[in-house]
Amino acid sequence: DLMAENWYVDPNAAGAGNGVDWANAYTTLQAAETAKNQVTGGDPVLFHCKSSAGGADTSVSFNGWTTDVDGYISVQGGYAAAETGTPGTPEYNAEYSTSYYHIEAGNVATGCIYIVEDFVRVDKVQIKNTVSTTSYAIYVLGQTAASNDIRVSNCILWGVCSGTGNGIGFYIGNDADPIVVVWNCIAYGWYISGDSGFNGFKAYACTSADFYNCLAYGNYIGYILSAARAAGRA
Repeated sequence: DLMAENWYVDPNAAGAGNGVDWANAYTTLQAAETAKNQVTGGDPVLFHCKSSAGGADTSVSFNGWTTDVDGYISVQGGYAAAETGTPGTPEYNAEYSTSYYHIEAGNVATGCIYIVEDFVRVDKVQIKNTVSTTSYAIYVLGQTAASNDIRVSNCILWGVCSGTGNGIGFYIGNDADPIVVVWNCIAYGWYISGDSGFNGFKAYACTSADFYNCLAYGNYIGYILSAARAAGRA
């Protein structure tokens, strides 16, 4: 039987910072990732995230783990600010709200959430990315061919853009290997007049990317899914 590890993240927590419960949560997801970066041993590692007083988290990279189909990494947002259950019950908020867990960052060329690991799930995470050169809200790249599973669901990806470069809400890099499913996500605000580098969702080289019930609006280009669409998987 799988024995999930549960760890807690809250940018406003003021306890021991060891992640064992909400009161002692890690104050950044990156600190939690660094502390728990490991061989999962076939069991999932779950990071439960909230913002108890409206505080924002910063960017995070998932890299250096050994994951598998059972031993995956999960990032779960959507918990109300007053949530005390361990882990509690995540809610779905259909618009960006600092009352729920959120990441806010400026230009991050490797993405506000950078996923290099093979088995990762992200649900109900909000990202506000202020872009003046190049940045991505979620960036997927470097997975093992034919042996990975990336799932992203119910996320809000907000671009606040100026300048020139590349700004993308959800981006699978120039890589054919990721196997990705994205559903119920919103990408908006990825817009600079006349600049095609600003997109809501982009999976140009990936042939195994499925997008379901996702909304792109207010972007220069909503979707660039050339290879995925050509393979009949978008």
